Amino acid sequence: MEKSVSTVYYGTTLFAANIIKSYGIWIDIQSRLTDFGKGFYVTFNNYQALKWARVKAHQVQIPHHVLERLGITVKEYIHHPYSRIPAIMKFQIDTNLLKSLSGIIFPSTNHPLWP
Repeated sequence: MEKSVSTVYYGTTLFAANIIKSYGIWIDIQSRLTDFGKGFYVTFNNYQALKWARVKAHQVQIPHHVLERLGITVKEYIHHPYSRIPAIMKFQIDTNLLKSLSGIIFPSTNHPLWP
């Protein structure tokens, strides 16, 4: 199978981006109450990721089980300087491998994956 690399973006806070950078993506802590269930949601659209990053930085919240795993309190998180800074993470992914996973891809009309 030929490799097909695409760039995807993830809008978050600088706090969360540093966790992902240090520990990887924790799928087990993701909420089941999102649009399509538990997962790690990325976009091909950099602007959309920026909008989500701003929302997350404005609505400072974090699941308690994440705080427990990190060994910090809600107060420490809320007052952490990185919890209110929007951040965009950029990932290079092999879309052929991505298609082999259990997931849903919604490409934009100008993206090569658009049918």
